Amino acid sequence: MPDRTDLGRATARAGVAGNPSDALGGAAFAVPIEQLSARVELVDAVSMSVERADLAAPFPSVSALVEHTERYGHDGGDRLVTAAIVTLHHHLRGAGLEVDDRPFRARWSTDIPRSVGLAGSSALVIATLRALLSRWGLDLEAPQVAALALAAESDELGIAAGWMDRAVQAHGRPTLVDTRSLDADGVPSMRLVEPVTPVELVVAWDPSGAAPSGRLHGDLRAALAAGDPVVTGAVDDLVAAAVDAADALADGDLTRLSDAVGRSCALRAQLGALDAATAAMAAAVREVGGAATSAGSGGAVLAVPGPPGATSLVEHLGGRGWSASVVLLEAAPAVQSRSTTSTTTSPRTSLLDGPSRSS
Repeated sequence: MPDRTDLGRATARAGVAGNPSDALGGAAFAVPIEQLSARVELVDAVSMSVERADLAAPFPSVSALVEHTERYGHDGGDRLVTAAIVTLHHHLRGAGLEVDDRPFRARWSTDIPRSVGLAGSSALVIATLRALLSRWGLDLEAPQVAALALAAESDELGIAAGWMDRAVQAHGRPTLVDTRSLDADGVPSMRLVEPVTPVELVVAWDPSGAAPSGRLHGDLRAALAAGDPVVTGAVDDLVAAAVDAADALADGDLTRLSDAVGRSCALRAQLGALDAATAAMAAAVREVGGAATSAGSGGAVLAVPGPPGATSLVEHLGGRGWSASVVLLEAAPAVQSRSTTSTTTSPRTSLLDGPSRSS
């Protein structure tokens, strides 16, 4: 009998407006980037192991390791995978369910640019959760998957994080997350947004702008807790920009969408949450009539193209040495499956109660 194999996948995401207020009791709107993703494969094994499928070359020197760590932090994919396993296991046992204890080998890979604000870490966590749910014959609703992913990073690993990334990746669709409205389990309102006509946006990134997102979130949370009036006012304005962006995309109104994106960018700059590399990319977008803002923690932008169009903007940004790609949002997008592909079949259990989370 062939070894059982279960697969999980989750896409990158780009913040459109409102971020990072979702980590500060506000709201944010984001879209999935289908062409960039993290993948996890679980295969029967004689003992547990976690490994990267496309192992990078070792560091050639001590200084190379130090430089890499200063840019990206002490973040590794293996610990994200193990945190997801531990978190889901604890949740299932807490719900009184037995967990299949047979060992497996977890192999992960990703083509999401590292630490440029495209949610590569949460994508890997959610891909792992999807593979585990497939292996263990379980179904969870998207908000529950998002809550577990957030718990894996914030509770298990101590990473300061918000809801936006996990919500849009769990749904696989443009999603407005409003942490001002929480359910009984502390899960925020999640509104799925479908444009009335296809919309082309652009995502661009600069690897030299990479920085771990936890640093940004941690600093802003400290300022908010201290009652900083600039941060408090900016959060309220970011919420308004997020809601306006979601409404504009739903209506297919690129003029209003561009305005909301531009406001969000200006508010990030006001908060000191717009690094030099990201600011340069946003300025380059404005040069050709578009609007852009930081897609996440820094190093990438989400842009609404000007009249020349998305393809022209991609060429413009590429000519400046940045990587860029068109993000196509279909009018009636196919919903990304919340289950995962398995080479074997097994009965599936639906879990109705998700983990309790607060903002």
